[in-house]
Amino acid sequence: MAAPDVARVAPTGSPAAPRPEAPAGSRATTPNEDARPLIRADTSQDESDRLDRAYFTCLYDNGSPYKNREARRGVDDEKALARFAKAEKACATKKPEEFNDRLQRKDPGDFADRNREWVKCMKQHGLHIEVDTAGVWGFAGNYAATELGSPWVDKCETEAFAGAEL
Repeated sequence: MAAPDVARVAPTGSPAAPRPEAPAGSRATTPNEDARPLIRADTSQDESDRLDRAYFTCLYDNGSPYKNREARRGVDDEKALARFAKAEKACATKKPEEFNDRLQRKDPGDFADRNREWVKCMKQHGLHIEVDTAGVWGFAGNYAATELGSPWVDKCETEAFAGAEL
């Protein structure tokens, strides 16, 4: 049986060793990670764009050949990618981080609970959501095309993640 056609929505992040004082299941964070600009659930598109521009300006000023996110798409030139990687390290503290990605990094258990609430809310409002064993959700079948823009995706996310300790 073929796997269902599902549009996936996955948080970013990479695992690391947890600190003793951190919640169980969380990973250590560096001062640079915690200093990054936070894109909250209530951040406006204008503010998000401003944070993105500041990050890409820093990248460009530090040797990246890309002036924005779109300029980087589809580029596989080794030298350009190496310059981008070097600039990325120099600008790490300016790279915006989504609030749910930060929560997943700092407290994976709380993130998982809130992610389940997000999915539950979307399903209660009629969206066709499937969740894999890792907790990554997506729109089932052909529903992604019609449900991706639903206001309930954002409303339920805001409701589920409201009050999270970041």
